[in-house]
Amino acid sequence: SSLFSSPLPIHDLMDSGRETFLIGNVGTTFAAFLKGLRKIRPGMERIIEVVDPVDLVVILTIGFGTATMARWWNDKVINKTLRRKRPKDFSESKLKFFSELVCQLGQCSFLAYLGEILLSFLDVIGLHLPRSAPRFITVSTYAIWGAGRVSTFKTSVLKRIFKTHPSFPKHGSKVLPSLPITGVLFSRVLDIIIFLITSVIVMDLCSVKVGVVIKSLLSVAGFSSLIIGLSLRDPATQIIEGTSLLLLDRFRPGDKIKLADGTVGRVISIGWLDTTLACTDDIHVRIPNSEIASKRISNVSRANRSQVKQKVRLRYDDIDKIPKLVDGIKEEVKAACPKLVLDGSRPFRVHWRSMADDHVSVVVDTHHDIPPMTQLFYDNQERVMIAIATAVKKNRMKFALPAKISYREPVVD
Repeated sequence: SSLFSSPLPIHDLMDSGRETFLIGNVGTTFAAFLKGLRKIRPGMERIIEVVDPVDLVVILTIGFGTATMARWWNDKVINKTLRRKRPKDFSESKLKFFSELVCQLGQCSFLAYLGEILLSFLDVIGLHLPRSAPRFITVSTYAIWGAGRVSTFKTSVLKRIFKTHPSFPKHGSKVLPSLPITGVLFSRVLDIIIFLITSVIVMDLCSVKVGVVIKSLLSVAGFSSLIIGLSLRDPATQIIEGTSLLLLDRFRPGDKIKLADGTVGRVISIGWLDTTLACTDDIHVRIPNSEIASKRISNVSRANRSQVKQKVRLRYDDIDKIPKLVDGIKEEVKAACPKLVLDGSRPFRVHWRSMADDHVSVVVDTHHDIPPMTQLFYDNQERVMIAIATAVKKNRMKFALPAKISYREPVVD
């Protein structure tokens, strides 16, 4: 009889070797997994046999209780005996650093312990893994933790080295926690080196034969390279664009920039894949590096001068007063704006520019020694407009309002 007409349950079909409905190794593995579901009880018994309660309690205490005990020791013992006159908070003491270090080691031990328990359970239910799997999990756990600690130490050292660097970004009176551009590049290169060294150490300790690994990789390179290439195309592009942004030094963390689409914000960080901006509404926006690199960027923070340009609409009834008004606007702007550029390096213009159907236009174009898009800039812009309004009022002129013209279709009898 056919497979679908058989009254036997699925696990009996598997026991009888009739697994023809499954395809290849994936089917075999899935079938073994279904068989292993019936062995959960023996697996739990194996876990009880493998786990040592004393070891587990010690690891959990070290991993999750060391910091609490260290805080109690600092507050109740050290501060009351050795530091009676000048007690030190636990967050400021070196004991906090060492207790966190011990906690992390204990947590790594706990993860490695869980990995070995899981492998024992899988072995009982029929999913056999290589004998080197427990060693690989343990070594990888401690190696990743060690690489993270080295990376943290590296970052702190770079911060101290670049702290007095002239390009170290500042935001107000507080120094941003991020590194300058040169420091970020050093940090990323060192992270790659740390990752490579960690990988080599793990393979060496686990006795991984590099030649066998490379041969296995090359055997599936045709298909896997296509899949990996398609999946990593966008991230790789963003990483390259992010590195180019750092090398070209178009902006730094702390700079205020304006993009071509009108987005304005202060740069919080330049990551591997994206750049984070804090916009004027205090909302953080993450923009892919590839998108930023393809747009026109105006670095407002690096501009020391700003422009205030205003178009003034006047009535035709006051057209004879415009020459006097032009001189009056110049005098009022000079008196109201002490940062006005008058040395000739930038123009200061007040000119009658155009004559429209319902008004004549006078354009006021000024430049100031004030950074753009700052509070000082907006205050100065307000003073310029007040000066224009004062000059118009002194000359007894009025602004022209937009005229509304309506057309009526002729009525045909």
